[in-house]
Amino acid sequence: MTDAELLVECKIGLGPQLTGTDFDDVLTQKLLAVKSFMTGAGVTATMMADDLAVGAIVTGVTDLWNVEGGVIKFSPVFYSFVSQLAISGQVLTVASVPLEAATAVAVTAQPVLTFSSRIKTYSVSLLEYDTQDSVAITLTLDVTGKVLTIAPDSNLSAATKYAIVISSAVSYSGPQLQYTVISFTTI
Repeated sequence: MTDAELLVECKIGLGPQLTGTDFDDVLTQKLLAVKSFMTGAGVTATMMADDLAVGAIVTGVTDLWNVEGGVIKFSPVFYSFVSQLAISGQVLTVASVPLEAATAVAVTAQPVLTFSSRIKTYSVSLLEYDTQDSVAITLTLDVTGKVLTIAPDSNLSAATKYAIVISSAVSYSGPQLQYTVISFTTI
């Protein structure tokens, strides 16, 4: 939803006294302040664009509009909305190189897993797909805490299907990646 559309929603939320454009500049400032607060509280851009965020934004703008005794503050309802949106947007995902089902992967490959958030704990293994034999590997997590390199201790076998098995991965912000298998085949 665009800021112009959100402005209309805020005017509807504030009631019939704001049908004109007299207060659009002030409301737009409050709208931007609310969105900035929500982003700082961990609401992702994806969740911010979701229709569910509209209610939270309207509530926040209403809170800022209804100043009492010169004190500007958000309501407990707004804080609750923001917390729920922030948690909803926290999903741990992973991308891999090679990609799932890749073929013609070099036997010297060192697969790389890139997580959407910093991970604090993980359990990752590399198996020959058909035999389920474990491949000896060294795992290295980079300084960002998001990129995990899988270095086989020796070259992989040619024309063999492998599986990267992520038994668990937990991010610092809490979300977990469920059991995930990424397969690839060497040349």
